[in-house]
Amino acid sequence: MRVFIAVDVDQPEMVQSLRALEEELSSLRVPMKLVEPENLHVTIRFIGEVSDFIVGEIRSKVLPSLRFKPFKLRLAGLGAFPSPSNARVIWVGITEGFEELKAIREQVDKGLKDLGLRLEEEEFRPPHNFG
Repeated sequence: MRVFIAVDVDQPEMVQSLRALEEELSSLRVPMKLVEPENLHVTIRFIGEVSDFIVGEIRSKVLPSLRFKPFKLRLAGLGAFPSPSNARVIWVGITEGFEELKAIREQVDKGLKDLGLRLEEEEFRPPHNFG
């Protein structure tokens, strides 16, 4: 199973704004698959292919151990991976809430390492710091 851990984007106003952005992008007639509103998220950690057993361990041991207070997430800016001319993923930047997401990522990584998973040592850098 291909697995990642994410924070859902489920605030109605934010979902509505992102849906409007998706509609605007689709009007450009660029072939793309739009994300369903219930699947809007900020990826915290991509894990990759793991067994059902490991998924169960993550659900029972890592996720329940996460501790954080509610925080504000503010989005602005737009970009694409791997590049704008070859967009496979369209992203929206984060202008507020980055430090909180980074702290959650650190907890997730610790929990995954405690399970014995090897993780790519990549810096957590969701697109952020737009003016």
